[in-house]
Amino acid sequence: MTKYRKKPIVVEAVIWDETVDTFNELQDKGLVYGSFEGHGNRPDWVGNLRFKSTDGWTGVAKGEYIVKGPRGEFYRCRPEVFTANHEAVEG
Repeated sequence: MTKYRKKPIVVEAVIWDETVDTFNELQDKGLVYGSFEGHGNRPDWVGNLRFKSTDGWTGVAKGEYIVKGPRGEFYRCRPEVFTANHEAVEG
């Protein structure tokens, strides 16, 4: 079996923290959402977000990464997987 090294690519990502600011940032980047919940007593909270991903419509849990890939696709990633495979870049 031949061995291969994964090519380095640069992606954009944000940790989903269930805030309106992060929700708005994702929309500005082109995220297509299907549904979410809000709460009148917590106007800065957005919960149960579902968005269009590479696997179809998917939900994301607080603390997971939402990643925008090099072709503009969005997907979610567990924190332990993301940090094992990515490092911050400048610029």
